[in-house]
Amino acid sequence: MNLSSGGRTRLRARIAAAVTGAVALAALVPGVAQASPPANDDFDQAGAITALPFAADVDFTEATRAEDDPVCTTGDVASVWFDYTAGSAGVLEVDVTGGGGSAGVAIYTGPRGAVQRVPDTSCWSSWDGPELLRVTAGATYHFMVVVDDWWSGSVRLAVGEVLPPANDDFAAATPITAVPATAETRLAAATAQPGEPVPTCGGTTLPSPSAWFAFTAPRTEAITLDQPGDDYETTVAVYTGDSLGAVTEVFCERYYRRVLVVTAGQTYRVQVTNLAPRTTPTVIALALAPPLRVYFGQNRSDPSTLDVVDFVDQSYDETGQAITRTEWDFGDGTTATGRQVEHRFAADGDYAVRMDVTSADGRTGTMSRTLVVRTHDVGIASFTAPTRGRPGQTRSVEVTVGNQRLPENATVILYRGTPGGFTEIARATQYVPARPTRTVAFPFNYTFTPEDAVVGRVTFRAVVTLGQGVRDARPIDNEAVAPAATVLPALSGQSVSESVR
Repeated sequence: MNLSSGGRTRLRARIAAAVTGAVALAALVPGVAQASPPANDDFDQAGAITALPFAADVDFTEATRAEDDPVCTTGDVASVWFDYTAGSAGVLEVDVTGGGGSAGVAIYTGPRGAVQRVPDTSCWSSWDGPELLRVTAGATYHFMVVVDDWWSGSVRLAVGEVLPPANDDFAAATPITAVPATAETRLAAATAQPGEPVPTCGGTTLPSPSAWFAFTAPRTEAITLDQPGDDYETTVAVYTGDSLGAVTEVFCERYYRRVLVVTAGQTYRVQVTNLAPRTTPTVIALALAPPLRVYFGQNRSDPSTLDVVDFVDQSYDETGQAITRTEWDFGDGTTATGRQVEHRFAADGDYAVRMDVTSADGRTGTMSRTLVVRTHDVGIASFTAPTRGRPGQTRSVEVTVGNQRLPENATVILYRGTPGGFTEIARATQYVPARPTRTVAFPFNYTFTPEDAVVGRVTFRAVVTLGQGVRDARPIDNEAVAPAATVLPALSGQSVSESVR
């Protein structure tokens, strides 16, 4: 069908009229629901929070976002508003949940078009958990709850009042009656009393909201104060004294477990502060200080009277306290101090070496070890070897060993020199008693070879060793090399069994 220009215009008009009529008819048909935004969809119609605690569930199905709404997150698609006017100063806990993790809340003050985000607050989501809001009496706070494209299900806004802890004041300190103990407090609404001391390690020069504990030591001992978990904002300070104006700081700790030596009958006031108070509990733990890890090492496991033994204190404290004093008793009537010392024992014997250490907080520890001092010392007293020979001739070689220390089983190894180095040709083991003026002979025989004649010279080397695991204290005399023997060619008619010395 072909329509002229006028016909097409009339057709479009009829279609538009039909659509308008269909819309009007739908509006008149009974049972067709007309959706509308939430009552508090706009800033000017914010829902009133008149009492605490407060909770409201919001369906965002038809919620919108006004052009002058502040930006909470870049993905905001809809918002609703709540207002709260504080009757008194205090701390509120604000939480938003639901929405499949795609809901958030931000808090503002000021009129429409000029709202300002409340300091120290953020636009946080239902994944972040509660946030604290410090309110001023008479001020009105605007809560904007938003969702993004991915929201699902209803969203709940909850607002509640946080009360100061029961032990907020110095005079209301919570007693700790025994060690070990774990104590907790919630510092979200804690206050700082007039005249409250500022912990020296707290990272601030101004009083911080705090809570107090009191511990009376049942005995004199070393205890640790710790903060379980990764709480890097909490400071624990300990004082002596019975009033805020008359306290003396004796301990201050932040981040790490530290040791405090307490005196029997003394009451200690424990102040807990936090630079960023939260609604979750702040926990402190008191326990008996662990023993020092006491150990010393030495550079010789088998020392002799010829050795200078290095002793090293390798002790440590797992709480980080320094080892400030190390004392040594070598068991032979001599002593020393220092973390690294040297000592020579004058005579063989079994010595009870003891080390006593003291940490910076006064804890002590002891370690003892029996040190066996034995001086093994044998040496080659003489080495007799042939000075010449011919192939086939057998000559005697003798090594004598002296010993002035301890009876030993000694082994003499005889080597023959070759162009490639020394090669073992014989060995013998004998008992060598300790005698100042006598030696023990180790006899050997060697038959010269044609290869010796080719080289023309043979060098003999002797080495004396002790049993397995036994160290010679003076090895300088454990080896000897004889003058080289000249090896001549064999003579015609010479008997190969000829043996001359």
